[in-house]
Amino acid sequence: MSANAPAAFCAPAQSHLIARDLENLAVRLPVAGPASDFAIGPVSDSSAIGAAWVLAGSSLGNRSILKELEKAGHADWPCAFLSDPGMLAFWKQLRPLIDEPADLDMLTAASEAAIAVFDHFIAHTAKVPDPTPSHSAVAA
Repeated sequence: MSANAPAAFCAPAQSHLIARDLENLAVRLPVAGPASDFAIGPVSDSSAIGAAWVLAGSSLGNRSILKELEKAGHADWPCAFLSDPGMLAFWKQLRPLIDEPADLDMLTAASEAAIAVFDHFIAHTAKVPDPTPSHSAVAA
């Protein structure tokens, strides 16, 4: 997305945080697949904001998951990804742009891009085999 979208709609990198957490849990990192052919259609501010909304909105879910881990007594688990302030800051910066009035064409482009991001994620998570811990990462 960073190659095609305006800077205001480019989410901060997160993959390195997920990799760090998996390594700290002693879980083998998934093997990277071929480069993706993902596209959201014609890139416009409207389509970019739809894609950014999906990525930024996930930070709210991350905070919820982090709180559940803490409640379950797992506050010591690796949580670089879940606790990263970068995506939450991105959400706060994006929110006023989402709240601006939009016409039907803008809403359609944003919605189609958001759906494309969700569909892409679902398609790729279905292909990833369950990771096998290289050794017991968490004591029962």
